[in-house]
Amino acid sequence: MFFALEGLPGSGKTTIIDNLNCNRFNISIVEQIIDHDNNLDDPAGYYFCSDLLKYKKAADFLKEGKKVVMDRSYFSTLAYFYAFDEIFKTDNYNILIKKYNKKSFKIAQSLIFIGVNINNSLVRKNRKSTSDYIWCNKEFLLYMQDFYDKEINKLADNIIYLDGNKNFKEIFKEILKIINE
Repeated sequence: MFFALEGLPGSGKTTIIDNLNCNRFNISIVEQIIDHDNNLDDPAGYYFCSDLLKYKKAADFLKEGKKVVMDRSYFSTLAYFYAFDEIFKTDNYNILIKKYNKKSFKIAQSLIFIGVNINNSLVRKNRKSTSDYIWCNKEFLLYMQDFYDKEINKLADNIIYLDGNKNFKEIFKEILKIINE
């Protein structure tokens, strides 16, 4: 079984991954993979390569018969660049959408979308002193939400929606139940 966590910044994806990342749950975790050899002058290409590496790692775990949970699928990359392009008038999203063909990402997955309202997203990200400015920009988050609202059902087949406005323990319990079904 292969699951990917999705949602706005501050929805709890990384916190959930951090809590799943221990041996007692017997789950293989795939987090952001940074390819330091990739050209940072091409942000779309950089994140595309990172996503390819993440999906390859997930495929390797699946071949070993393991349950896999990924922190952000390529939908996060698309949502990020959709919002980025709207604000900064770049063309990264269109470049990426051409690169992300189904052949590159054939692994069947269940997408767990943790929905959180934008105000909660901002509060949660502002609590972290290390949060990047872009994650604390309401306009950016509105564009990301717009992407998810319009595009995610076109790109993913099996989506499980969770209310990310609940407390962490409730969300974590729901995710464990989904993964172990």
